[in-house]
Amino acid sequence: MKLGLYLGAITAANMLCWFLFQGYVFASGVGPASDAFFASLALPQLIALIANSSLMHVLVPFFASEAPPVIQKNAYSLIYLLTGVLAATAALLYWSASWWVPLVVIGFSDEAKLLTVVLSRIQLIGMIFAGLGSVLLSACHAQHQFVRAESAPLIATAIAFAALLIVFPRYGVLGAAWLTTARALLMVLLLLPALGLPVRADMAAVGRVWIKLKVLLLSASYYKSDQVFDRFLSSMAAAGSLSVFYFAQQIYMAANAVIGKAIAAPIVPRLAGLAKTGDWHAFHALYRKRLLLISLLALGCWLVLLVAGGPLLQLLGQVKNIAPSQLAQMHGLLVILGGIMIGGLAGLILVETCFAMGNARTPALVLAVAFTLGLLAKAGGFMTFGMSGLAAGTSLYFLAYPAVLYFLLERDLTRLRALRENGAV
Repeated sequence: MKLGLYLGAITAANMLCWFLFQGYVFASGVGPASDAFFASLALPQLIALIANSSLMHVLVPFFASEAPPVIQKNAYSLIYLLTGVLAATAALLYWSASWWVPLVVIGFSDEAKLLTVVLSRIQLIGMIFAGLGSVLLSACHAQHQFVRAESAPLIATAIAFAALLIVFPRYGVLGAAWLTTARALLMVLLLLPALGLPVRADMAAVGRVWIKLKVLLLSASYYKSDQVFDRFLSSMAAAGSLSVFYFAQQIYMAANAVIGKAIAAPIVPRLAGLAKTGDWHAFHALYRKRLLLISLLALGCWLVLLVAGGPLLQLLGQVKNIAPSQLAQMHGLLVILGGIMIGGLAGLILVETCFAMGNARTPALVLAVAFTLGLLAKAGGFMTFGMSGLAAGTSLYFLAYPAVLYFLLERDLTRLRALRENGAV
């Protein structure tokens, strides 16, 4: 528990710095320029999220219990391959940005679309480093180097935020975009020493990872695209609405990252070890305990936002030049978006538990199906109720998939415990 609290503190500091980074852009003026900046994060963040979520979920159990030299060779093999794949992807997206960006932000003015193209091209470079960071973070987590894994992003983010205070007044959102890319590069540079000097690639290791990764990667490419869909819909709302909706989401994402690192991340190697030994009773007890803890904590945080969120936002309005109507809109969206925290944190424990069992297929399929229904709910909600409807559809998705995943996981664990008792496994 002490480790969890310490990791939570480091992650909280990192997320606070990143939150302040984005909050500085938001508070400097909500309008077309801020909309363009937050929209430009969509596709680069999508690619990075696909790499991070898919790779880390598979690589942490894959690296777990291996000797450091084996982890070093396997990690560098993946880094070599991933560098080529992400660089080629970034080059293609950079070249075609003037075509696909206007389709993502279809409701923007021509001037705002052009700015979004420029910002997207800058941040595509950072996408490469964000993907490589996922391999390095996985290697650290597998070796129980949790402090190192969380300290590097904190240092990179703190430096980026400090630089933003100097750069933004002169260069605006262009400077913020370059600093976002620099932050990803700096994190990689800070994590690389944990692996030691580069070694020759072992493509057999890459092949073993690909067997477990391919289904998850394909499904994640689909269900992680929700933020692109969100930008598409919110770009058709009033100027500034995209920024308000995105920032409301980031409040929950920041909280989820802090709580998830403190409660979920430390148990993944333990769950993987219990799964390897077939101790399904201890496995079930550990996952259920953490699921209950994280769910109660998430519900408590949402209640605090429900009661105190409005007054706190009004204080923000007195410090920065943000319209009261925008603050009221944000508080309303925060209340409706509560499913991101309550369902998202429960889902994190459930997904990590499935991966620790070596089961990547079930969460991938459940997430893909739930995402499809969520898209319909978002579109219908937006067309009927505007931004509030979009928020309601988002919450519905985050609440639905953990419920289904919980039922399927309990069914599988009941079967495995029965087999263990009968001496079959």
